[in-house]
Amino acid sequence: MAKRKTICDIAVIVTFIILSLALTSCYGKGSKPECRTFIGAAYFGRINLWIIPQEGEEVNLRAIEIIENSSNSPISLKQISNEIMKEGVVKVMYSAPPEGPISCDVRLTDRDRFTSHFTLRNQASEIRFTCTFEYRYNDEPRPPLSYGDPHMILKEVTCGDFTYTRKNDREEFPLEDIDIKMRLRDDKLELVKP
Repeated sequence: MAKRKTICDIAVIVTFIILSLALTSCYGKGSKPECRTFIGAAYFGRINLWIIPQEGEEVNLRAIEIIENSSNSPISLKQISNEIMKEGVVKVMYSAPPEGPISCDVRLTDRDRFTSHFTLRNQASEIRFTCTFEYRYNDEPRPPLSYGDPHMILKEVTCGDFTYTRKNDREEFPLEDIDIKMRLRDDKLELVKP
């Protein structure tokens, strides 16, 4: 019985030492910065995907899928907002996907950039996009209703040779959306040059 108690005591001590070392590696003074995970509200930026059907085509909302590459599975249509506009044009509003957590090995400084990816799929056609976020951290006082610190701002979305940005790059609340236009021709999506 005493032997079992001694083994349990040793196991508890070893576990405590391992946890202490793990925390020191992330939060040790003068070595690495505090680990930060950016999920949910820490990300700012929305993308409008405009799908413009060509003559004789029709957009099937049920066939549209958005795959976040961090999870590698389609997100539910309930998580995105879509709207049928004039002449069958579909506007899909989507909040850009976070990809985290950011490792505590990375020393975060103001204006550092990070990427995440998503894929838009329509039946047999798919387009892969890269989102670039900019890390913001500023100790200066900020006016009410401004973004809290630290946070990530969506700066641009790229696909191949095309780069999509906000028309107005101001960063006052709320941020302007990034618009991406596509044609639907023969059930295939084609990007429109920005």
